[in-house]
Amino acid sequence: MNETHVYIGNSILDISPGQVMAISIKKIEIADLPKRFVNYTNQIKLLPTENNLILTGFANSERSQSSIPYSINNGKVIQNGIETIKNASIILNSSNDDEISINIYETFYDFFAAIKGLNISDINPIANSAWEATDIDDARTNTSGIVSVVINWGIGSPIYDVNYFLPCFHYHTIITSILQYTGLTLSGDILTDARFTDLVIPYPGEKFEYKESEISGLDAMGTSPGQAVGSPSIAVGILCQFSANYGNIVSNAYLATTDHINSTVYADIDVSSIIWGTATLTFARIIRLRGGSETTLATSSNIVNPAGSGSFTFNTGSILLEEGDQVYVKFFSDATITLTVAYAVDTTSTLVVTSSTTVNRTNVNWNSLWPEIPCIDLVHDFFNRFSIIPKLIENTLYLKSIQDIIEDRAGAIDWSGKLVKSNPNISFGTTYAQENLFSYVDSELVNDKTLGEGSIDLDNSTIEVSNTVFTSLFENCKTELVGNYYTANMQVFDATSADITDFINPPSLTLLTKRDKASAEGAITFYAVGRTDYKVGYFVDPSQSKDSGWEYFLGEFYSGLESALQKNKIVTKQYYLNELDIANYDPHKMVYDGEGYYIVNAIRNFIPGNITKVELFKVS
Repeated sequence: MNETHVYIGNSILDISPGQVMAISIKKIEIADLPKRFVNYTNQIKLLPTENNLILTGFANSERSQSSIPYSINNGKVIQNGIETIKNASIILNSSNDDEISINIYETFYDFFAAIKGLNISDINPIANSAWEATDIDDARTNTSGIVSVVINWGIGSPIYDVNYFLPCFHYHTIITSILQYTGLTLSGDILTDARFTDLVIPYPGEKFEYKESEISGLDAMGTSPGQAVGSPSIAVGILCQFSANYGNIVSNAYLATTDHINSTVYADIDVSSIIWGTATLTFARIIRLRGGSETTLATSSNIVNPAGSGSFTFNTGSILLEEGDQVYVKFFSDATITLTVAYAVDTTSTLVVTSSTTVNRTNVNWNSLWPEIPCIDLVHDFFNRFSIIPKLIENTLYLKSIQDIIEDRAGAIDWSGKLVKSNPNISFGTTYAQENLFSYVDSELVNDKTLGEGSIDLDNSTIEVSNTVFTSLFENCKTELVGNYYTANMQVFDATSADITDFINPPSLTLLTKRDKASAEGAITFYAVGRTDYKVGYFVDPSQSKDSGWEYFLGEFYSGLESALQKNKIVTKQYYLNELDIANYDPHKMVYDGEGYYIVNAIRNFIPGNITKVELFKVS
């Protein structure tokens, strides 16, 4: 029995008699771990039945105006009651009066597509926070987001000075934020593995100031159109009207569109034809509206009764505005008064908002400080660093290292009863070389491109001598002794640096490992108390159980692969596979067939009831 149904939407297509459907599967490319593949079938011929013509938008007619032939149509494939392709893409290939030709693919979800072209600043992975002494102290032992890792920034006593101390950001927070930005749910032991969660990225900005591009368009000026007010009572406040000359002034108020940018608001209000009814004081205020509550940011001097005219000129000084804040001017008096005559706000009155690149450390917009770091490059680093094999089921992205797959022999799928005893075809070819390098970008402060480098070395004289498999976007970094502290040497500041904004050497984009304070390292007073529970950041340190060098990661996550590659064999065998084997194929599991353990490279042309060829990478 070989009953195959192809659905387009929820309707079944009529397949030509004798049509054979063969499904091919490829999920893993050992030499390129982030690469994604899809299941697919051979070309399928449909009968030109009335049902098929309706479902394909009368594709056999050149007069058809249907969009179906030009669309990827959702569907599925069911063979003998089993969904062998659960999420299928049906694509029309050609048609004539005798048949309609289609191709069927597994619906491809490119989890990189949503982040292509995006930088870290586009996904906002680190929340706004303060960065003063108490905040640095509070972040000492953080396990996500921002963290106060002790690094040699180039100036300190000898290693720490609040005025020259920059933050670090957890690598795992950045990576998970990027992957979750795709809308997927993440799953996998690696997400809580200390080898992942103990990695940090030191502050990578070219300076500790907001970029001009971040404040561009935030400035504003409004000029009064001339406002006549007739005999009002003043106590609770009367709004002063403005219209925008430039910038974002809406309905008489400035509207903030970015978080925590330093701004100064100036008001110059001129009034004329004014006679107060009582001996009270009148003044103007700059008001901020946030979350429905008004806060006074600045108050003018007073105009004393009686007066025929007056001028209010005042400013807020440096303030922090949050996205959605409104800022405007109101008149007030210190008692309820009724003006005896109308008064006028003159057209010379202005409201001016000026933004600054200066970072106010009481509330830092970290997102506005990120340089251009492509999200896709960070994800490629993660996949290669931890030898990640992805698996997507519904909306969950399962992450597992190739090392964990190779070590999980108990979880291997047993195909020993499915093996056809025949002479297998064995290929000894490989895309790997005798020396397979994983490297970092060489920092100007290091000038040693081998620092942090690692290699998978194969004893095979028939292959290329050397090949660079992957170069990380991160730069290498020296780890040196400063006082009693053996830590990463970033050298951002020196004795001439005036404060935290005065970089001598902009920090490189670096990946460090954090560790607990060593016994020889003394207490550090982060705020008011000497702390001994702080973390220290380093790059390559052979004295530690783990570090950020590629040699460490290759030993942890590639040793099983390296061992298998020493006697590289791509073996093609034949198996009696069934529909459930295809529907349940799991790239996170090896197969065992009585002759060894294998990672499946590809399943070729599965047809129910027939023998299927499978290409396998032999592990042992």
